Amino acid sequence: MNLKKDISKSIEVKSALEDCRSRVYSMALVHQKVFENKNIGHLNFKEYLSQLTKDIINSYDGDGNTVLYIASDDVTLELSTAIPCGLIINEQLTNSFKYAK
Repeated sequence: MNLKKDISKSIEVKSALEDCRSRVYSMALVHQKVFENKNIGHLNFKEYLSQLTKDIINSYDGDGNTVLYIASDDVTLELSTAIPCGLIINEQLTNSFKYAK
């Protein structure tokens, strides 16, 4: 998706491909974190959330001026809950960056 995004001349196509890439990444990160911790079926959501938000901020904030504080307890979620929650947070954060400018 990044390769197609980089060669596209259309702003709309670039935006759509970035949105898709971001959603796929948020789901892949859930699986990566689960398999790293060897706790199949469960995820430390605070750790996942920290990584997801850091990566989204890095992709949208080239200057590194954005600071995000996450106030959360350590919460373990099942995959069936973690994936939709990750997608919702991904959507909210990416929309914040896209429409805040």
